[in-house]
Amino acid sequence: METVGAFLDELIPRLVPGCDAAAVRSTFALAGAGYTTPRTADGRRVSAITPSGVPFEASVTGGDGRDEPALRYVTETATGMPFFGPRLAAQRRALDGLVARLPAGARDAAAELGCFVDTLFPDPPAVPARTRFATTFGLIHRAEPAGAPVGLKVYGNLALDPTALARLGDRWPPLAALAARVQGMPFLVPHAATAEAGARGDGGGHLAHKLYFRTASRANAASVSVVARRFDA
Repeated sequence: METVGAFLDELIPRLVPGCDAAAVRSTFALAGAGYTTPRTADGRRVSAITPSGVPFEASVTGGDGRDEPALRYVTETATGMPFFGPRLAAQRRALDGLVARLPAGARDAAAELGCFVDTLFPDPPAVPARTRFATTFGLIHRAEPAGAPVGLKVYGNLALDPTALARLGDRWPPLAALAARVQGMPFLVPHAATAEAGARGDGGGHLAHKLYFRTASRANAASVSVVARRFDA
Protein backbone atom coordinates (compact mmCIF):
# COMPACT_ATOMS: atom_id res chain seq x y z
CA MET A 1 0.00 0.00 0.00
CA GLU A 2 3.03 2.27 0.28
CA THR A 3 3.17 2.32 -3.51
CA VAL A 4 -0.45 3.54 -3.59
CA GLY A 5 0.53 6.54 -1.49
CA ALA A 6 3.35 7.36 -3.89
CA PHE A 7 0.94 6.96 -6.81
CA LEU A 8 -1.50 9.40 -5.17
CA ASP A 9 1.32 11.91 -4.73
CA GLU A 10 1.93 11.76 -8.48
CA LEU A 11 -1.76 11.81 -9.42
CA ILE A 12 -2.98 14.69 -7.23
CA PRO A 13 -1.06 17.52 -8.96
CA ARG A 14 -2.16 16.20 -12.37
CA LEU A 15 -5.88 15.91 -11.61
CA VAL A 16 -6.56 18.28 -8.71
CA PRO A 17 -3.81 20.88 -8.38
CA GLY A 18 -4.26 22.74 -5.13
CA CYS A 19 -5.78 19.78 -3.33
CA ASP A 20 -4.19 19.05 0.05
CA ALA A 21 -2.10 15.94 -0.63
CA ALA A 22 -1.68 15.21 3.09
CA ALA A 23 -5.47 15.25 3.57
CA VAL A 24 -5.93 12.87 0.64
CA ARG A 25 -3.28 10.56 2.06
CA SER A 26 -4.87 10.52 5.53
CA THR A 27 -8.33 9.86 4.09
CA PHE A 28 -6.95 6.98 2.04
CA ALA A 29 -5.16 5.62 5.11
CA LEU A 30 -8.50 5.50 6.95
CA ALA A 31 -10.45 3.99 4.05
CA GLY A 32 -7.75 1.40 3.26
CA ALA A 33 -6.78 0.53 6.84
CA GLY A 34 -6.12 -3.05 7.78
CA TYR A 35 -4.31 -4.20 4.65
CA THR A 36 -1.98 -7.05 5.60
CA THR A 37 -1.38 -8.70 2.23
CA PRO A 38 -3.80 -11.58 2.83
CA ARG A 39 -3.20 -14.57 0.58
CA THR A 40 -5.14 -17.60 -0.58
CA ALA A 41 -3.92 -21.17 -0.09
CA ASP A 42 -2.10 -20.98 -3.44
CA GLY A 43 -0.27 -17.79 -2.42
CA ARG A 44 -2.34 -15.23 -4.37
CA ARG A 45 -3.09 -11.92 -2.71
CA VAL A 46 -6.76 -11.36 -1.90
CA SER A 47 -8.91 -8.30 -2.55
CA ALA A 48 -12.57 -7.79 -3.39
CA ILE A 49 -11.55 -5.06 -5.86
CA THR A 50 -8.61 -6.04 -8.06
CA PRO A 51 -7.00 -9.25 -9.35
CA SER A 52 -3.62 -7.97 -8.13
CA GLY A 53 -4.77 -8.25 -4.52
CA VAL A 54 -4.04 -4.57 -3.81
CA PRO A 55 -7.36 -2.96 -2.78
CA PHE A 56 -7.07 0.23 -4.80
CA GLU A 57 -8.45 1.37 -8.12
CA ALA A 58 -8.37 4.94 -9.44
CA SER A 59 -10.43 6.34 -12.30
CA VAL A 60 -10.39 9.42 -14.52
CA THR A 61 -13.59 10.80 -16.02
CA GLY A 62 -14.37 13.63 -18.39
CA GLY A 63 -15.88 14.63 -21.70
CA ASP A 64 -15.78 17.24 -24.44
CA GLY A 65 -12.04 16.87 -24.71
CA ARG A 66 -11.20 17.54 -21.07
CA ASP A 67 -10.73 15.58 -17.87
CA GLU A 68 -12.92 16.18 -14.85
CA PRO A 69 -10.83 17.96 -12.17
CA ALA A 70 -11.38 15.28 -9.55
CA LEU A 71 -9.55 12.38 -7.96
CA ARG A 72 -11.73 9.27 -7.70
CA TYR A 73 -10.63 5.97 -6.21
CA VAL A 74 -12.05 2.80 -4.64
CA THR A 75 -10.47 0.95 -1.75
CA GLU A 76 -11.31 -1.65 0.89
CA THR A 77 -10.94 -1.65 4.67
CA ALA A 78 -9.74 -4.63 6.72
CA THR A 79 -8.56 -6.94 3.93
CA GLY A 80 -6.41 -8.74 6.48
CA MET A 81 -9.32 -9.90 8.63
CA PRO A 82 -10.19 -13.50 7.71
CA PHE A 83 -13.83 -13.52 8.85
CA PHE A 84 -16.85 -11.62 7.56
CA GLY A 85 -18.25 -10.35 10.86
CA PRO A 86 -15.10 -8.64 12.17
CA ARG A 87 -14.30 -7.33 8.68
CA LEU A 88 -17.76 -5.78 8.33
CA ALA A 89 -17.51 -4.26 11.82
CA ALA A 90 -14.16 -2.66 10.91
CA GLN A 91 -15.66 -1.34 7.69
CA ARG A 92 -18.60 0.20 9.58
CA ARG A 93 -16.17 1.98 11.91
CA ALA A 94 -14.19 3.26 8.95
CA LEU A 95 -17.42 4.43 7.31
CA ASP A 96 -18.28 6.55 10.35
CA GLY A 97 -14.83 8.13 10.22
CA LEU A 98 -15.10 8.86 6.50
CA VAL A 99 -18.55 10.42 6.90
CA ALA A 100 -17.11 12.75 9.54
CA ARG A 101 -14.56 14.06 7.01
CA LEU A 102 -17.16 15.17 4.46
CA PRO A 103 -18.28 18.81 4.12
CA ALA A 104 -21.40 19.66 6.10
CA GLY A 105 -23.94 19.25 3.28
CA ALA A 106 -22.54 15.94 2.10
CA ARG A 107 -22.20 14.79 5.69
CA ASP A 108 -25.92 15.31 6.27
CA ALA A 109 -26.74 13.23 3.18
CA ALA A 110 -24.23 10.57 4.27
CA ALA A 111 -26.19 9.92 7.45
CA GLU A 112 -28.06 7.33 5.33
CA LEU A 113 -24.93 5.32 4.51
CA GLY A 114 -24.74 3.43 7.78
CA CYS A 115 -28.41 2.47 7.43
CA PHE A 116 -27.66 1.29 3.90
CA VAL A 117 -25.02 -1.15 5.17
CA ASP A 118 -27.20 -2.34 8.05
CA THR A 119 -30.12 -2.95 5.67
CA LEU A 120 -27.87 -5.02 3.41
CA PHE A 121 -26.51 -7.13 6.28
CA PRO A 122 -29.13 -7.28 9.07
CA ASP A 123 -27.62 -10.51 10.45
CA PRO A 124 -23.83 -10.66 9.85
CA PRO A 125 -23.36 -13.98 11.74
CA ALA A 126 -25.64 -15.63 9.17
CA VAL A 127 -23.17 -14.84 6.36
CA PRO A 128 -20.58 -17.58 5.67
CA ALA A 129 -17.56 -16.62 7.73
CA ARG A 130 -15.01 -16.77 4.89
CA THR A 131 -17.00 -14.45 2.58
CA ARG A 132 -14.59 -11.78 1.37
CA PHE A 133 -16.76 -9.01 -0.06
CA ALA A 134 -18.84 -7.01 2.41
CA THR A 135 -18.31 -3.37 1.48
CA THR A 136 -15.79 -1.21 -0.34
CA PHE A 137 -15.52 2.59 -0.41
CA GLY A 138 -15.29 5.09 -3.24
CA LEU A 139 -13.87 8.55 -2.49
CA ILE A 140 -13.94 11.77 -4.50
CA HIS A 141 -11.57 14.70 -3.90
CA ARG A 142 -11.64 18.10 -5.59
CA ALA A 143 -9.49 21.17 -5.17
CA GLU A 144 -12.27 22.82 -3.14
CA PRO A 145 -12.47 22.14 -0.29
CA ALA A 146 -8.79 21.26 -0.36
CA GLY A 147 -8.72 19.29 2.87
CA ALA A 148 -11.77 17.03 2.68
CA PRO A 149 -13.34 14.49 0.33
CA VAL A 150 -16.47 15.83 -1.37
CA GLY A 151 -18.06 12.46 -2.08
CA LEU A 152 -18.27 9.03 -0.46
CA LYS A 153 -19.74 5.92 -2.08
CA VAL A 154 -20.38 2.61 -0.33
CA TYR A 155 -20.48 -0.56 -2.44
CA GLY A 156 -22.32 -3.44 -0.75
CA ASN A 157 -22.45 -7.11 -1.70
CA LEU A 158 -25.88 -8.02 -3.11
CA ALA A 159 -25.01 -11.63 -3.89
CA LEU A 160 -25.17 -12.96 -0.34
CA ASP A 161 -28.92 -12.78 0.24
CA PRO A 162 -31.64 -13.02 -2.45
CA THR A 163 -33.90 -10.80 -0.32
CA ALA A 164 -31.36 -7.99 0.11
CA LEU A 165 -32.40 -6.05 -2.99
CA ALA A 166 -36.05 -6.09 -1.91
CA ARG A 167 -35.09 -4.75 1.54
CA LEU A 168 -33.12 -1.92 -0.01
CA GLY A 169 -35.98 -1.13 -2.36
CA ASP A 170 -38.44 -0.95 0.54
CA ARG A 171 -36.20 1.55 2.31
CA TRP A 172 -35.18 3.59 -0.78
CA PRO A 173 -37.85 3.63 -3.54
CA PRO A 174 -35.40 4.86 -6.23
CA LEU A 175 -33.53 1.56 -5.84
CA ALA A 176 -36.78 -0.36 -6.21
CA ALA A 177 -37.47 1.54 -9.42
CA LEU A 178 -34.03 0.63 -10.78
CA ALA A 179 -34.53 -3.02 -9.89
CA ALA A 180 -37.92 -3.03 -11.62
CA ARG A 181 -36.29 -1.99 -14.90
CA VAL A 182 -34.33 -5.25 -15.07
CA GLN A 183 -36.95 -7.69 -13.84
CA GLY A 184 -37.43 -10.73 -16.04
CA MET A 185 -33.81 -10.76 -17.23
CA PRO A 186 -32.42 -14.08 -15.99
CA PHE A 187 -29.08 -13.41 -17.65
CA LEU A 188 -28.36 -10.64 -15.11
CA VAL A 189 -27.17 -11.61 -11.63
CA PRO A 190 -27.24 -9.03 -8.80
CA HIS A 191 -23.70 -8.16 -7.75
CA ALA A 192 -23.56 -4.88 -5.79
CA ALA A 193 -25.65 -1.94 -4.70
CA THR A 194 -24.25 1.49 -3.89
CA ALA A 195 -25.24 4.59 -1.99
CA GLU A 196 -23.26 7.76 -2.71
CA ALA A 197 -23.34 10.98 -0.71
CA GLY A 198 -21.88 14.11 -2.22
CA ALA A 199 -21.72 17.87 -1.90
CA ARG A 200 -23.67 20.18 -4.22
CA GLY A 201 -22.41 23.53 -5.46
CA ASP A 202 -24.83 25.38 -3.17
CA GLY A 203 -23.37 23.76 -0.06
CA GLY A 204 -26.10 21.15 0.30
CA GLY A 205 -25.82 17.43 -0.16
CA HIS A 206 -27.32 14.69 -2.29
CA LEU A 207 -27.73 10.93 -2.06
CA ALA A 208 -27.74 8.68 -5.14
CA HIS A 209 -27.92 4.93 -5.71
CA LYS A 210 -26.73 2.47 -8.33
CA LEU A 211 -27.14 -1.23 -8.97
CA TYR A 212 -24.47 -3.45 -10.52
CA PHE A 213 -25.20 -6.78 -12.19
CA ARG A 214 -23.00 -9.52 -13.55
CA THR A 215 -23.92 -11.52 -16.60
CA ALA A 216 -24.77 -15.19 -16.27
CA SER A 217 -23.16 -17.73 -18.58
CA ARG A 218 -26.14 -17.63 -20.96
CA ALA A 219 -25.76 -13.88 -21.65
CA ASN A 220 -25.00 -12.87 -25.25
CA ALA A 221 -25.18 -9.86 -27.56
CA ALA A 222 -28.96 -10.17 -27.80
CA SER A 223 -29.14 -9.89 -24.01
CA VAL A 224 -27.30 -6.58 -24.12
CA SER A 225 -29.78 -5.33 -26.73
CA VAL A 226 -32.68 -6.19 -24.42
CA VAL A 227 -31.09 -4.21 -21.58
CA ALA A 228 -30.45 -1.26 -23.89
CA ARG A 229 -34.09 -1.13 -24.97
CA ARG A 230 -35.25 -1.23 -21.35
CA PHE A 231 -33.20 1.90 -20.67
CA ASP A 232 -33.95 3.65 -23.96
CA ALA A 233 -30.29 3.45 -24.98
